[in-house]
Amino acid sequence: MQQWSPGQTFAMQRSTQWISLEVIVRAVFGVQDAAHIEVLRAALIELVAATVPSLLFFRWLRRPWGGLGPFNRYDRALKRVEALIYGEIAARRTHTDEGPGGHPDAAARGPR
Repeated sequence: MQQWSPGQTFAMQRSTQWISLEVIVRAVFGVQDAAHIEVLRAALIELVAATVPSLLFFRWLRRPWGGLGPFNRYDRALKRVEALIYGEIAARRTHTDEGPGGHPDAAARGPR
């Protein structure tokens, strides 16, 4: 949003995606550290990019195929996102069961 200037055009999809992920990462997972937010945001964007229609429509493509192909990219992206999210859940439970401002966040209440 800092790049927005009156009268200039900008990529709406990228900007709204940035805002949406900022809200999700902060509100749902309780992440406040800018570096952690950026890492999780990048991982989520990679997961969305790796979710190609062919994997959704053709089950037989959802195989490793020797480490090549769209499934492998999707699988790596999914595992990275899962590791980051479960890491946040574990960290939140270790430190406190409440998020910023003393309110419980989803990361603290996540799956056990």
